[in-house]
Amino acid sequence: MPDILDIAQLAVQAAMRNGAEFADASVGSGISVGVDLENSSLKECEVVRDYGIGVRAFYRGGMGTATTTSLSEEAARTVGRQAAEMAKATHGDPDFVCLPDPQPWEEVPGRWDDAVAGLPVDVVVQWCRAGIEEARQIAPEVALEGGAGLDYGEKAIASSTGVAYSTRGTSVDINFFAVVQRGDDVGAYFEFDAARRLEDFKPEGVARIATETALRFLGSRQIAKARMPLVLGPMAVSGLIGAVIGSSNAESVQRRRSFMVNRAGTQIAA
Repeated sequence: MPDILDIAQLAVQAAMRNGAEFADASVGSGISVGVDLENSSLKECEVVRDYGIGVRAFYRGGMGTATTTSLSEEAARTVGRQAAEMAKATHGDPDFVCLPDPQPWEEVPGRWDDAVAGLPVDVVVQWCRAGIEEARQIAPEVALEGGAGLDYGEKAIASSTGVAYSTRGTSVDINFFAVVQRGDDVGAYFEFDAARRLEDFKPEGVARIATETALRFLGSRQIAKARMPLVLGPMAVSGLIGAVIGSSNAESVQRRRSFMVNRAGTQIAA
């Protein structure tokens, strides 16, 4: 089978031959393993092989897209042609100018780990079982949700302006949401760990921290209304910043679906 970057470039060439003014293609191939928990019990384990080609073609500002779950040369030519045909049939976007030119790019070290790519599925299952035992030792009645998983694969992107990059990566993660109920009182907390490399991954203790912190929330009470400083934890901050970044999406602004419309150069927060 040809290299995935060759497949991406072949799809772009097909789009251009069929009338596109600009085109880009992304190609990916990878494996993901996921184990889910429900009410402190193993719910399911899934292993998925995911691969395919996606093409965007542009004609007079109009964009057409086509995808396929195949990595063959014939499939690359087909989706390239289909994307170009769709682009010529759509209304143009007056804000579209062109696709970007290639920029300097270097592979980020440490994104791939053979130890993750070769990890047996039963190890992921054992992480979850160990988490359940950790949580039960702290609070036998805990209801534990979440799970663990790993991913590894390669991706490539190519464009008619000369972009041509490929990379590969691995990742592994574990997360638990612990709920402890005692009478009408409920405490809950979420904790996780994630890494690119197995040596940086620490699944032990995640469920314990989630359960211990959930217990600390038992007995929580409301405070009087007042204007006062607010200290946010890391996950709350990431959610807040993520909402702002999401509102900056160019398409959302252009279609006037964001509070960022006409806010360029103005202060949007304290």
